[in-house]
Amino acid sequence: PRWLRPVIVLYGEMWEPNQGGRHRLEKWIVNLADRAIQRYFVFSSFEVENFPGLWGVAAEKMRLGLFCTLNARAGVEITPTARREFIFAGGNSFRDYDTMVEAARRMPEYEFVIGSHRLAGRTDLPPNLRAEQFPPDEFQHLIDTAAVVVVPLRQSIQRTAGQLTYLEAMWRKKPVIVSNAPGARDYIEHKKSGFIVDNDDVHSYLDAIGWMLNPANQAQVDQMCEMAHRAIKEHFNFQRYIGELLAVMDEAFEISSQIHGFPAKSLGTD
Repeated sequence: PRWLRPVIVLYGEMWEPNQGGRHRLEKWIVNLADRAIQRYFVFSSFEVENFPGLWGVAAEKMRLGLFCTLNARAGVEITPTARREFIFAGGNSFRDYDTMVEAARRMPEYEFVIGSHRLAGRTDLPPNLRAEQFPPDEFQHLIDTAAVVVVPLRQSIQRTAGQLTYLEAMWRKKPVIVSNAPGARDYIEHKKSGFIVDNDDVHSYLDAIGWMLNPANQAQVDQMCEMAHRAIKEHFNFQRYIGELLAVMDEAFEISSQIHGFPAKSLGTD
């Protein structure tokens, strides 16, 4: 019964649907749960628009809350690590590394490092590409020391992915290249705080990497990195993210008070 239902805010990276009958079953389950879910707090404007139709929930329940890097907190400053001459790509969720492998094959003068288990067992990798699953500390060190950080996401997905990797790279003042997947344009201004490329086109990667590594563009690359860092500091920080989440929770408490008849109390943002 309605008066016994909890009031739920569902937040985070949403679901990638399966196909055919499995998706119909998933959608039915979501519709059952949706009776108690008062707000969906999602990480991209794409999901605000796409999620209701995909899963059959009310559009008025959607709330946008752009993600953050937990390292970007008030009073925290960073000292950028010197860039080495290698290109780093990392992460497992919804990554498509085939085009990156081809980019490495066409740029034999540069070292490529891919931090992922998705290339395990591949025997066709070029000699200038190293691929393995790294522990978290080494993964972070590779971001810190890379010349360029690339996040090659599948563009056909129906949810966001990869923010933890590219937001951390932006915070660390690293040149960032991200494929044009859901959410990327909410976080990156193309050619201002990073590059957004077509993941199906190896030339888009070659052009972006080549431009970032060209000494003639060093001043512009440094400016891009500073703008990316400032964007994290001002817009994608922990305090802003938690404040927006608590505001949505306040909405949920207000709904709960109407259902259960008790006074709502704001969580605040302190």
